[in-house]
Amino acid sequence: MYKAMILISSLQILSLLFVNVNFSLIEAHIPENAPNVIVKKLDKYKVLFLPYPKEPIKGDNTTLLNLNIVDEDGDLKNIYSSVIISNKKNSSIVFQTPFKFYTTADISLSFSFPYNGDFIVSLLTKINGDTNYEMVPIIANFDLKVRSDNNNNFF
Repeated sequence: MYKAMILISSLQILSLLFVNVNFSLIEAHIPENAPNVIVKKLDKYKVLFLPYPKEPIKGDNTTLLNLNIVDEDGDLKNIYSSVIISNKKNSSIVFQTPFKFYTTADISLSFSFPYNGDFIVSLLTKINGDTNYEMVPIIANFDLKVRSDNNNNFF
């Protein structure tokens, strides 16, 4: 019974990402008021981070790192972004994606953390049409704690 309740709750949380289907295009958008979302204001942009679960578990292959960058008009369009995950203690890079083109600034990354501890998730974004960030990326860093067990703080 408890496993069924956890599954239903998990689906409810995932539905907060408001998946919009437009023919064959699927985009996940993070609302600013979603539970557990972290918002960083950088210049004229807001970068949103929503890890799922809130505190990932070491070795769990269901962890999702959801990132979104917006301005006053909504999601940015036609950006190049890279995600870097580093160890907070020694700054060593654990994982890095190359810069990739995104038609919208909604990014979801599935990642299994190799060990527990404190990490930094960094989103580097080059913004077309912005003279400050077209060649040199805007960088948003988010602290993330990874647990070694499956006891609590799932949401």
